[in-house]
Amino acid sequence: MTFDIGRERDDIDRIAADSWYSKGANAAMVRYCAQIWRRVWRGTSCLELGPAEGLMTASLAEVFPDLTIVEGSSTFCAELSRRYPTAKVICSLFEEFRPRRQFDAIVMGHVLEMSQTHVLCCPLPAIGLPMALSSTPPYPMPDRFTGKLP
Repeated sequence: MTFDIGRERDDIDRIAADSWYSKGANAAMVRYCAQIWRRVWRGTSCLELGPAEGLMTASLAEVFPDLTIVEGSSTFCAELSRRYPTAKVICSLFEEFRPRRQFDAIVMGHVLEMSQTHVLCCPLPAIGLPMALSSTPPYPMPDRFTGKLP
């Protein structure tokens, strides 16, 4: 499959228009994970990738005075900018984002499965990670809107 940046943006906007990330059990899980992870977060700078409504962002903003947020949905970005005025919010797809600095912590959850490529396509060594991350599963991924297998 070839990567279609326009389709990716359309998909993210469609998800943002009817997002369920901040509802029910998922919201409770994300908040609980933040409580666990905040025990090991260190440093002053953090890069958060794909926060959607920003459930984890609330905890990150309390711990990291230098918070950079990368989100593909302009809808989510507008709300994140309003709620976290001291954070740097970048409206970008991961496939287009190119960090220009290192961060003490990098946080993402439930984001790679949303990419058409299933690969985090930024140069991770440039931001302090020694390896690239991929969520390519050992099984076919269902289409995220129809649920049908390829």
